Amino acid sequence: MVANDTAPNNLYRNRGDGTFEDTAVEAGVAVDEAGRARGAMGVAWGDTKNGRGSTLAIGNFSNELKSLYWTDAGDVFLDESPRSGVGPSSLLALTFGVFFFDADLDGRLDLFLANGHVEPTVQQVQKDVAYRQSPILYLNRGEGRFERANGGELSTPLVARGAAFADLEGDGDLDVIVVENGGPAHVYLNRTDDPRKSVRVTLVGTGASNRDAVGARVKASIGALTLTQQVSGGCSYLSAPATLSTSAGPTAQLRSFATFPAAAGSPFGREPKAARKVKQNRRNSVSLHYRLPTAPSRTSRTLRARTSGVNGF
Repeated sequence: MVANDTAPNNLYRNRGDGTFEDTAVEAGVAVDEAGRARGAMGVAWGDTKNGRGSTLAIGNFSNELKSLYWTDAGDVFLDESPRSGVGPSSLLALTFGVFFFDADLDGRLDLFLANGHVEPTVQQVQKDVAYRQSPILYLNRGEGRFERANGGELSTPLVARGAAFADLEGDGDLDVIVVENGGPAHVYLNRTDDPRKSVRVTLVGTGASNRDAVGARVKASIGALTLTQQVSGGCSYLSAPATLSTSAGPTAQLRSFATFPAAAGSPFGREPKAARKVKQNRRNSVSLHYRLPTAPSRTSRTLRARTSGVNGF
């Protein structure tokens, strides 16, 4: 998926022979309902309905609905932005960074939008649109519905661009990092603080595989829920998380999970015959060594970032 600014989006389907075909128009994700191209920025995929299809989120310009497409089989996408609650309540925002993650560890993927305009004087011509804009956290309430849950430090306006998440404290919940245009990075610490509710999965490529296992999918059975996530080489806006995280409440147990590469010509994975049984350790962390198609190896490096402050949500 390629999200474009003021040009139709592209959805390149893998033909399985080394070539790709743009199917964005047929799939319904190229333009809006009136046939107009949007000012698209960041993009993210997520299993927001726990095993039922896949959801595509796209951050768009201010006064444009933020796209929230859902597909069952990957051929046709339905725009659920208006009925989801996300579209109307984020209309004035200009969204760059966007990603799905389980903020409250309830087993459903929530949605985060990092916002900020490109024109410092925009309010002189559009009084309802601000240059500095607050990030937006949407909690997934099930059945395709999201509820805005801003408060605390997240209500502070930023000129946000890149955004990603990670368990920075190692306490089981996912924290958020946002980078401003011409400003500092901001770290928002999640205060759920209950490692019993989550399991962290890190896939490591071995042999001739790419080191980070990009392209692999994890399907987890946790209690009565089925959760699917994929290791991506890039999402959001110039940002990408490094690990996968699954959760389903304080009493649910991880019964099994399976890893598998994406099937040719399909946005979904090909499930193996037998799921892998796993045992959680004290830190609720699982590491797998996984083989993927050949890619050059890379040397790991440690990156250090300076933040303007540590906030909570």
